[in-house]
Amino acid sequence: MNVILEAQNVVFAYENEDVEARNAVENVSLSIERGSFVAILGQNGSGKSTLAKLFNGILLPLEGKILVDGMDTTHEDQLINIRKRVGMV
Repeated sequence: MNVILEAQNVVFAYENEDVEARNAVENVSLSIERGSFVAILGQNGSGKSTLAKLFNGILLPLEGKILVDGMDTTHEDQLINIRKRVGMV
């Protein structure tokens, strides 16, 4: 299997002083093979856009990790190359 994108137990929550934090993404794990086309579907507020932002390093996970072609999104020196490989519509 040639994995291009992998999420491992990813957790993310938006922090707001006025509202108690609630996980937007909770324990997400998935692997996407190179050449695959993937659609992420769900109701409003289910975390789709948050997940896409995590995939390209716009947001960083609070827990877990995301690898894009073997590069960790939490490594700042790799973000430019990661963002060249991940697109969203």
